Amino acid sequence: KFKFDPTSMSDEEVKNLYYGKKFSKYKTAFFDTDYFDFTKNFAQGNLKKAIISGEKYLEKDPTNSEVLTYLEIAYRKKDKESKNHVLYSLQSKTLLNCIMKNGDGKTKETAFKVNSVGEEYLIASILGKNIRTFKRTSIMQNDGTIDGFSKGNEAIYFKVYESIENF
Repeated sequence: KFKFDPTSMSDEEVKNLYYGKKFSKYKTAFFDTDYFDFTKNFAQGNLKKAIISGEKYLEKDPTNSEVLTYLEIAYRKKDKESKNHVLYSLQSKTLLNCIMKNGDGKTKETAFKVNSVGEEYLIASILGKNIRTFKRTSIMQNDGTIDGFSKGNEAIYFKVYESIENF
């Protein structure tokens, strides 16, 4: 369903797909060359190369909301009529809605639960927060890390799952 019509999925199916990635063969590779090529080319505005690298990366990690979101942007700027533009937009929105429904980011206990650090920055950006200018604190736990970002009276919290132990 996710590959063809993510809007047909129930909230529970999306939650299982996104958070269940830790139990599947699909893993977020932190030092993946396709991921680095994608982010580098996207940042430099080389959208054709970014799209190639991003799609190659999605074969390894099809539910990475960060890559899906930036691929949607690349297609919107490069080839808005492409069927991939619509699909990546729907996939990205489906996953981001799931993340936003499973936390509010206001406390450590209600942190947004994400699968990668890149998704922390994406969600903060969507919420209008430039967390690159915030002070970051991290607390290691058995199943991941709680990252807190604060600046003045503002704070936002994320839990990045790193292990399936005690999930």
